[in-house]
Amino acid sequence: MTSLLQDLQLLLDNLTTDTNKLLDCQLTFDDVLETFMQKLRHWGLKLIGSYLEQLDASYKQLPSRKKQYEVKAMRTCIKQTLYGQLTFKRTYYQDKQDQHYFFWLDQALAFTKYSRMTLGFKAAVLENVAKYHYQAAIDLLKYSEIHSKTTVMNIVHREGPLLPNQPDQVQARNKQIVYLEADEDHVAFQDGSNHFMKLVYLHTKVMMTVKNAIT
Repeated sequence: MTSLLQDLQLLLDNLTTDTNKLLDCQLTFDDVLETFMQKLRHWGLKLIGSYLEQLDASYKQLPSRKKQYEVKAMRTCIKQTLYGQLTFKRTYYQDKQDQHYFFWLDQALAFTKYSRMTLGFKAAVLENVAKYHYQAAIDLLKYSEIHSKTTVMNIVHREGPLLPNQPDQVQARNKQIVYLEADEDHVAFQDGSNHFMKLVYLHTKVMMTVKNAIT
């Protein structure tokens, strides 16, 4: 936490320096805002990572945990989020009864096993895929450190149908039938000549009429 506080103080110091440059017309307001928001985003990810590690450490000290689960290792978790890459360490446990291994923190956060992306990130990819090709779908995510269209394809075909918070499927538009009618007709021009003209009609509705109907 001390490191985070030092980073925050450095962030505020840099903001003060950039604001002075703004007043001296060396930077624009947009320059100052962009720089500050980028640094704040990185600091926020570090803060969340540190908080998650504290949660993991608190669970590790519980008497109930010590009774049921044995500590086996500490492993690093790297998750791609919509705001950048989140990195933190968490404890790997083994159940003393059935011997299975698990990460308590991953289960508590409902992380998908073996996935390096959060559900929100995958959902954003699927939303983009509905409008753009695979490469553009990933490139449009500003803070993504994943750039492979193969990853997008895997999300769509393997994980997309299983996502609990995936965007609503794009509803198919009502299909509209278009009728194309083509014919030739004899047309008399004003100069006395005759020509066969190619006629094409394009319309969306056909109305059936019956002549000389018997009632």
